[in-house]
Amino acid sequence: MTIQPTQLPPQFAALIQPGTTGAAAGAGATNTPAAFGQLMTELLGEVNQQQLDADDLALQLSTGKTDSVQDVVLSAVKADLSVRMLIEIRNQLVQTYQEVMRMQL
Repeated sequence: MTIQPTQLPPQFAALIQPGTTGAAAGAGATNTPAAFGQLMTELLGEVNQQQLDADDLALQLSTGKTDSVQDVVLSAVKADLSVRMLIEIRNQLVQTYQEVMRMQL
């Protein structure tokens, strides 16, 4: 199964579309180191927030403040998928960096 860029959240899809950044993808801005760093910071913040939301829902379920097991499981799965996607992005970046470092000038 192949994931198409249209199936990804806009921030992740912007990473694989050349010449765009997450916030400025619609504006057609070019990638710069600062824009890439800002995009990664935003992604890390969003993934962290999803983890915190999943933890909060799990706590609410365990204390009896909510009885929606579906919402808790869905939130946990979304958070897990976001972390996995972020890890794959990191792995690809490291692999690309290592490949560039092996190049002979």
